[in-house]
Amino acid sequence: GTSEGSRVTELSVSSWVAQNDAAIRYAQAAGSIVSGGIARKFSNLSEQGSKLVGAYTQKVSEYIIPRMKESFSLFRLNGSYYEVISYFIIDEETAVTARERALRESIKETDLEFELASEIDNWVKEFVKVD
Repeated sequence: GTSEGSRVTELSVSSWVAQNDAAIRYAQAAGSIVSGGIARKFSNLSEQGSKLVGAYTQKVSEYIIPRMKESFSLFRLNGSYYEVISYFIIDEETAVTARERALRESIKETDLEFELASEIDNWVKEFVKVD
């Protein structure tokens, strides 16, 4: 994951801001993939699909943050604030586990019908499995 162009006034909070930004970017990318797959495979899921993807994206961000390891960061003073670019490493198996957990919790939260929820869960497991 990468955090590009975060702006902070204090370096003491830069790591947290950068990590949060990178987790959000990671979650948005994961949500986008799931959203596209749901739209293609499950065309009957308009409002429920949007709710599911929204919940999934939020939960991926929440579950991935503690699993991110900072690789390195670059700081540049630009007037009254610092520009920060940070790079994070996420173990692939751990990331898959976080995404699967996020999906399970999102399905529960959105009250999808069991059969449909099961199909989506199977599709995502197949799509995001580690080779």
